[in-house]
Amino acid sequence: MKDFVIRIFGRMLGILGITAIGVSCDMMRVEYGSPYTRFEVNGKLVDKDTKEPVSGIVIVYGEEHSYWDEYGNEVTDFYPDGSYVADYSEFWMNGRSGLRDDPQKLMLKLSDYDSKKNGHYKDTTYVIDLRKIREPDEEENWCMGIYGADVTLELEREE
Repeated sequence: MKDFVIRIFGRMLGILGITAIGVSCDMMRVEYGSPYTRFEVNGKLVDKDTKEPVSGIVIVYGEEHSYWDEYGNEVTDFYPDGSYVADYSEFWMNGRSGLRDDPQKLMLKLSDYDSKKNGHYKDTTYVIDLRKIREPDEEENWCMGIYGADVTLELEREE
């Protein structure tokens, strides 16, 4: 009797295992990725004092993160996600950012690359406040939304 019960349970478990594999293969959708947001920024670059347009600026976007090292010192690192070269004073940039911190904040670091043309401007960092402008398309399963802003960024001349 004991052998009979063991054989019955063994066959039932085998059938259950095969059925589970068949059902899971039909119903599961495999996806790889991590959540992110997209952004769109319309901007204008101007001289801080004269409000005249400024061109020839490299804009690097990303996020800054702070952590404590093994000695108890706070360390801040900037993780760039991409860059944009503003050949004119007005620019439009878009991109994608991981959800490391706040999706409603975007850090921009500005550097002058053609100082001989229009004078030298100091490297400047801005944190832009973004607002959600629309939901992502249905096909973008990992996108958490599209954020945007219209900004005027002021640059200060270096003496």
